[in-house]
Amino acid sequence: MNFDLLRHLPLLLKRRRLIPKLLRNYKKLLIDKRPVLRTVDFSVTFVCTCECEHCYIQPLVDHTRTALDLEEKKRVIRELLELGAVAINFVGGEPLCDPDLEQLIASIPPSEGVAVVTTNGVLLDEALLDRLIEAGLGILCVSLDEPDAAAHDAFRRRAGTFDQAMRAIVAAEQRGLECVINSVITEEKLLDGRAARLVEMAREQHAKINLALPVPVGRWAKRGIERLSPAADAEMARLRRLSHVRWDGQSNYLKPGCGAGVEKLAITAYGDVLPCGGIQLTFGNVRDKPLRDIWRDMLAYPQFSHLTDRCPLSEDPDFIRRYLDPIERCEMPKPLPAEMVLGPRGDAPADHE
Repeated sequence: MNFDLLRHLPLLLKRRRLIPKLLRNYKKLLIDKRPVLRTVDFSVTFVCTCECEHCYIQPLVDHTRTALDLEEKKRVIRELLELGAVAINFVGGEPLCDPDLEQLIASIPPSEGVAVVTTNGVLLDEALLDRLIEAGLGILCVSLDEPDAAAHDAFRRRAGTFDQAMRAIVAAEQRGLECVINSVITEEKLLDGRAARLVEMAREQHAKINLALPVPVGRWAKRGIERLSPAADAEMARLRRLSHVRWDGQSNYLKPGCGAGVEKLAITAYGDVLPCGGIQLTFGNVRDKPLRDIWRDMLAYPQFSHLTDRCPLSEDPDFIRRYLDPIERCEMPKPLPAEMVLGPRGDAPADHE
């Protein structure tokens, strides 16, 4: 059992209707020995209000393709819930740019899942937040990458984003809505105290904070591998021990680790199914095949058949060299077909350019 899940107990007690589904999921895992989804990042739109320095979505944008319509998105949500997913995280681009968002949130029965929205806060005024809560929003995630307004606005390449993000966090707290701050944490931020300041800001706002490491994808592809120094790694470990601090691999069913492909999926605005948004390999499209079949094909690859201790995109140089680098070098539109990089049985080709 993953004892880190005890941190979520207060949230679960607010959603007692989810407990029967969670018990069914554990039965499937432990007794039936069947895979069960936990969460999905669903990019409901690639339209965005910012041009962030670290954006990984940019390579996926293809204006010759048509985004999923409302009925297609609702069908995908039903399929995800049937596969066990308990958290549907609406991401983008900027999900608040999607006019269907309220209807998508309302399509998730409280006994089946929790609706999560990850936003930069630019479009989130109090009236919209109230409508989202009325539709059934369970968790609001707000992106905040710097504790200083000028630095955050420069990183997001839009003036005023820091203040707008802080207003969204305060508005969520005032309404009793679970709020999580998402922050990408670099070596420099860990060593110069900015990461600690972000963690303290979250505590002051009665919010949780999720600390993620940089990944060499999209606009940050040229940064290459960034291994934390021993001092920075120790600081990250210290921060993650705090009760209100989270990391992406903490909420798995049985043990912490990267759940990409195992418990977690990502779906693009065009319907491509990826292990996570940063691993830009498609195993199929929801317009062509049932999601269950696509996920089964993904699990057949050894790279996505088990949890790994840490995020392979930011902390596994071999994974980056073998899989991310070939994706970056290939000039074809992203995401690439999985077999191009992984091979027919998950074996990477000897030479892929």
